[in-house]
Amino acid sequence: METVTPQTLRYPLFDIIWDYLKALTGVLIGITGLFYGAENLFSQILFGSIFLLFGFYGIQNYKQQITRILIDQEGVEIRAFSRHKLRWNDIEEIDLRYYGRPSKKTEATAETEREKHLSSSRKEKGILRLVLKGKNGKISCDSGLYGFRYLVWCSTQIVKHHKPLLDPHTVGNMLDMGFDPEGQSRKPDTLESGFLKPGQK
Repeated sequence: METVTPQTLRYPLFDIIWDYLKALTGVLIGITGLFYGAENLFSQILFGSIFLLFGFYGIQNYKQQITRILIDQEGVEIRAFSRHKLRWNDIEEIDLRYYGRPSKKTEATAETEREKHLSSSRKEKGILRLVLKGKNGKISCDSGLYGFRYLVWCSTQIVKHHKPLLDPHTVGNMLDMGFDPEGQSRKPDTLESGFLKPGQK
């Protein structure tokens, strides 16, 4: 799509470092329990599970750290442990969902909070997850990604040019972010914080 400006998007390292610390803490607890407190089978299973769980969490953090999403006029590509690219005209379905914790606030206040969260690229009590699905697989990312708003805007351009499937939740979340999938939406500033220049790593 000619309207798309090539960009390379990634997750913020600061957030990933905190996730690494959480994973390291869990792994150390698991190892300590196995060596010093696992006197019976139940304790071994408990601390072994903690070790495996946080170890897997650490691997996922590393995957997020090395993830790069490349956008150009031909399509979108994700690079992590492997590479996968979808051409814009091969995308058949777009799914944009909000996942957040329930709140005890009044309905009006909760709706105001939700709109405020959806208008930002990082959520305090939840995240947006974007999934682009095509014949050859799918590409997914969440709102922690630097440049997430730009990628969602690109998705609205796909809608206008190639007519992929959208459900009501996806349309509503796009509108809440300020993007009309059936009309003209202002292109986000590609120079704002969170965008990398093409080729930068």
